[in-house]
Amino acid sequence: MIDRRKLIIWGGIAIAAPLVAHTAMSQSRSSPPTPDEVYRDPDIPVLGNPDGDVTIVSFFDYNCPFCKGDYPVLKDVARRDGNVRLIKKDRPILTEASRHASRLVLAAAGTPDYEAGMDAIMLEQGRLSIEEIDAALRAAGLDVDVMSSRYDQNSEQVEALFDRNNRQTLGLRLTGTPGYAIGRKLVAGSYDAPSFEEAIKLARDSGDRF
Repeated sequence: MIDRRKLIIWGGIAIAAPLVAHTAMSQSRSSPPTPDEVYRDPDIPVLGNPDGDVTIVSFFDYNCPFCKGDYPVLKDVARRDGNVRLIKKDRPILTEASRHASRLVLAAAGTPDYEAGMDAIMLEQGRLSIEEIDAALRAAGLDVDVMSSRYDQNSEQVEALFDRNNRQTLGLRLTGTPGYAIGRKLVAGSYDAPSFEEAIKLARDSGDRF
């Protein structure tokens, strides 16, 4: 668990969050988003249990090593708990390849290719180029040309989602990746399994399940 913390204000509530693991380029702050905007965006698929009583929102970049390290841990925590809604919010801020990966996978929302594509890239360690991302997707049995065509058909919706996610992280002062929202708790930086479990319990006990 990360010990250093700062206070983040969300909806008038002071929330303790660890300091950011690394920050994006200097950007202006936005107004804090509402819980519905953070936890209930209809354009983002739900992983884990869609009817779960606690929601974890993960702001991530496909080329962020901390995000990649957290990904299997978070999925395993959600699987073992069995009652967690897991929302992955793309924030491709590191490389153009990050944006390429997000475009392809988000365009597959509503199909099995969404989670399969995310797994293929997030479980491939190291910073990937565009060519390496495409190769990872193909190795997982996915058709990159089909995914690219889906993006072309839905590009406005996908790009609007990037903007929405970015404004939310700035409003929450989660200026780098990874960042998490779990109930009223905000976490800036990497988290381990016991910390995720503790945050889930806190959300359940407090009733802040969203």
